Amino acid sequence: GSKIRIYEAVVQSMQQKGIVQKACLDVEDPCLSVNWSDDCTKIFAGCIKNTVRAFDTATGQSATVGQHDAGVKDVHWIPGANTLCTLSFDKTMRFWDLRQQQPVAGYNLGLKAFCSDLYVNQQNMYMVIGLQDEKILVVNIPNIQQMLSKNPLDYIDSPLGQGSQITAIGFYSDGSGIGVASHDGRANLSKLDQDAMGKIKLANVMTFKAHKT
Repeated sequence: GSKIRIYEAVVQSMQQKGIVQKACLDVEDPCLSVNWSDDCTKIFAGCIKNTVRAFDTATGQSATVGQHDAGVKDVHWIPGANTLCTLSFDKTMRFWDLRQQQPVAGYNLGLKAFCSDLYVNQQNMYMVIGLQDEKILVVNIPNIQQMLSKNPLDYIDSPLGQGSQITAIGFYSDGSGIGVASHDGRANLSKLDQDAMGKIKLANVMTFKAHKT
């Protein structure tokens, strides 16, 4: 098993700062990722043994709210939709209504998902996914059915090249680009762009060595 710990940052003055543990939740199935609901009343965990767990932050009680055929790498709460999105090593993305046992939608990504990030503002909702074989997928959530029905999908080659498996990915704070990091300690920043056919592509900003390993 494992534990999820909740901390509060406490700032009493510029000289007195600290972090206080507020809760410790026991997880029977070791978790790979966690995410809050938008009202912070629940924490969701994607777990090694294929399960998706939801924890009530007030009572600590938990329940299984989703299931995959392999470990669940990432979980994302979709704000305002009462829906949880999960990404798995079974190469699928699934959406869950917590009131139902079966997913309300599921999509084959074709490759294992290793990392992801969700960007939401008043106009847009995008997800970027780092996949095996150094591929990246940018998904417009409201248009997801059309985007993920293509064969093959509109994968983007990692700007870090072949042999540098993506381990972390994230949007710029304004959603205009992404940052990518790999297992060999390198990182890249790129702007999101579109070609004449509307296909999303990356415009390189910089690549740098961040860590020795």
